[in-house]
Amino acid sequence: MRSESPIGLLLLLSLSCASTIRAQTDVLTQHNDLSRTGWNNQETILTTSNVNANSFGFLYSRPVDDQLFAQPLIATGVNIPGKGTKNVLFACTANNSIYAYDADDGSITSPYWEKNYSPAGFRPALKTDMHPGLCGGYYSDFSSNIGLVGTPVIDKSSGTLYFVTKVVSTDTSLVDNHAWNAGVTNEEYTYTTSGFHQYIHAVDLATGAEKPNSPVEIIDTVPGSGIGNINGRIGFDPRRQFNRTGLALSHGIVYVCFSAHCDWNPSHGWIMGFDAGSLQLRISYITTPADGRGGMWMSGAAPALDAAGNVFVAVGNGQVGEDGFTDMPQDTANRGESVVRLTPNAPDNTATALNITSFFTPQNYLVYDDADLDFGTQALLVPGTSMLVTAVKGKLMYVLDQASLGGFHAGSDSVIQSFPVSSNAQFHSSFAYYGGTSGQWLYQFSENTLLQSYRVGASSLGNPVSGSVSGPTGASGAYMSVSSNGATDSSAILWIAHAVNGCNANQSICQGILRAVRADDVTTELWNSTINPLDNLGNFSKMNCPTIANGKVYVNTFSNQLMVYGLTSNSLCNSYPDVASSVNNPGATYSASSTSGGAPSNAFDGNQSTSWNASATGPGGGDTAEITVNLSARYDICKVVVDWGTNYAKSFTLQGSNDDTVFTDLYMVTGNNSATTSITLSNLSYQYIRMQGVTRSASATGYAINEMEV
Repeated sequence: MRSESPIGLLLLLSLSCASTIRAQTDVLTQHNDLSRTGWNNQETILTTSNVNANSFGFLYSRPVDDQLFAQPLIATGVNIPGKGTKNVLFACTANNSIYAYDADDGSITSPYWEKNYSPAGFRPALKTDMHPGLCGGYYSDFSSNIGLVGTPVIDKSSGTLYFVTKVVSTDTSLVDNHAWNAGVTNEEYTYTTSGFHQYIHAVDLATGAEKPNSPVEIIDTVPGSGIGNINGRIGFDPRRQFNRTGLALSHGIVYVCFSAHCDWNPSHGWIMGFDAGSLQLRISYITTPADGRGGMWMSGAAPALDAAGNVFVAVGNGQVGEDGFTDMPQDTANRGESVVRLTPNAPDNTATALNITSFFTPQNYLVYDDADLDFGTQALLVPGTSMLVTAVKGKLMYVLDQASLGGFHAGSDSVIQSFPVSSNAQFHSSFAYYGGTSGQWLYQFSENTLLQSYRVGASSLGNPVSGSVSGPTGASGAYMSVSSNGATDSSAILWIAHAVNGCNANQSICQGILRAVRADDVTTELWNSTINPLDNLGNFSKMNCPTIANGKVYVNTFSNQLMVYGLTSNSLCNSYPDVASSVNNPGATYSASSTSGGAPSNAFDGNQSTSWNASATGPGGGDTAEITVNLSARYDICKVVVDWGTNYAKSFTLQGSNDDTVFTDLYMVTGNNSATTSITLSNLSYQYIRMQGVTRSASATGYAINEMEV
C-alpha cells in the first residue's frame, strides 16, 4: 500500500491524533486584520469541493454561561501549563466570562481555563440598568447581561488577551434604578452613575491570570463644552457609555471605542488608547466635545487602522441642535454622523492624542440624524487600494478615499461612489472582502436585501452582482467572513451568519442560519445549516462574524453555546448508488484514449481484480491518457472515487460534460501518491465524467485503474 497523499494524511491525523497541531492560522482580532476585511487567506482544508451536505456540517458545541457577542478568537501554539502546546479557542460571554477551549480536538470537552472577571460584590450590567430617553426609558437591544461585549484583541508576542468588562455593585442601595417617569423633563439625565464601573483587562493567554497592572478602571475627563460637561470638562460615564465595538492593537496602543445605550444622554463617542505593556491610559478622544452623542457601534466591528497607525471610525448620531447645541457640520472638532480619520501624534506607544486629519459628513446628515439612519456599520479598508467602504442606515453605501475622506459639502457629497441598496436596508451588518485570481470582491448583505458582490477596481467598485440568497428581515443584517487558500478561487468561500427571515433579531431572539457561498460567484450556495437538521445553528448571535481557522468554522449563538462546523464523516453520499457501475447502470458506456491489456469497462465492473490499462506511449497514451464514462443521463454527483492499479496518477484533472465535446474541469489533483483518490463534489450535474491524466507515477507503463466510482 502506498503512503497517503498529504491531504489524506492530514485528515487521517486529525482523526487519529487530534492532539497534533494541524495548522498555524491565528485569528487574533475582530474580522481577522486591521483593515477589517474578514478574510483568512491561509485556509488549506476547506474548499468549494468539500463544503457540501455530504462532507461538511456540525461537529460539536462548546457550552458557556451566557450569550456570546464577542467574535471567537484563535491563538495557535499556546503553551498551556501541564497540557503542552495547543491551538486555543477563546469564547467571551456577556456574563464577563472567558473560556479557553482546545481549537482542534473535539474530544477535549473541558476548557483549559475558564474565568469570570466580575469582582466580588459586583455583577455584569443588565439591560434593566439602562434608561435611555430615545428608547422610552427601557433598553431592549440586549435581553439580559451587558458585561463583556466588544471583541477582545490578542497580542501573540506577549501572550496577552485584552478586553473590557462592565460591572455594577450588588449593593442595590448604591444603584439608582427608579421607575421611569415620562412626564419628567430630561428624566434620562437624572439616573446617577453610582455603583457602575468599567475595566480594561490584560490577561495571560495560557492561564487567564491578570497581567501586572491589570485590570485598570476606565476613568477620565477631557476639556469640552458639550452635553454633560461640568465646569468645561466632560467625564467618562461608566453607566451610559458602552464598548460595543471590537478592540484594536496598533503600534503598542490598545484602542477601545465607546457609544451609549440607545444614545442615552448625556453621552459622547469616546476612543481611549492604553499602553499595551503597562495599561496606562495614554489617549482620550471624544467625537463631540462641543456637542453630544456621536457614539461608535459599527455593528460590533473594531476600528480600522492603516500601516501608519491612522484610525478610521464610523460615528453615529450627533446632538444636531437638540438641548441648545448648535449644528456645526463644518466644525472639524465635532464629528457626529461622520466617518473620521484620526492620526496619533506619535508613531508608537508614546502617542498622547488623536487628531482629526480627514472626515466625511453626508450632505443630508440632518435627515439621517432625525430618522436614526446614522452610520451603523463598519469601515473597511480595501486592500491594495486607497478606498474605504462604509454605509449608513439610510440605505446608502459609500466608497471614500482614505487620504481625503470628503469633508462636508452642502447639497452634494464629495465621495468616490455611493450605492443605493434596497429601500428597506438599514445596514446593521458587516462587509467582507476576497482578493482572488479572477478578481477582487467586496460583499454586502444588509437586512432586507439580497446578497451582493462588487468587483473591486483600482479606484472604484463595479456594479453589484446579486446572489440568489435572500437576506434577513427586520433590523439586523448578515455577518460575513471569507476563507481561502491564498488567491485560489476554488478554495474561496464566503461564510454568512444571519437570522431566519421574518424574525427581527435587533430586539428578539431568532433562529440563526450559517451559509457557505462561492466567493467568486455569489449565485452559487454550497451549503447551509438548514439542509440537515443535525446542523442546526441555534439562536442567532447578532453583530457577530463567523471565525474560520484550520479547517473549522466557529459561530457564536445566543443559545449559550459556541458551535463548531467542519469536515464530517457524513455517510449520506455513500448511501447513493455508484451510477458509473455497469451493475447499477446497464445503460452506461465507457471509452478511453488508449488501451493496453485492459478494456475501459474493466474500471467500472465492480471487480477490483480487473483494470483498465492505458498505453505507455503513442497516441492517447502516456501522461495525457484519459478515460470517460457516459452515464446515459445527467446525474447530480457528490463524489468520485478512483482505485488505482499498478500505475497511478500523480496529477490529474476530473472533468464533466453534457455533450461529450466540451468538458469542464471539476477538480484538479496534484501531488497524489495514494492508491485511492476520493474527490467530494457539490452542485454538479453531468452525464459524462472523465479522468484526464496529467502526470504518471511511473513512465514505463500507462495508467491503471481498478475501479472508478461515481
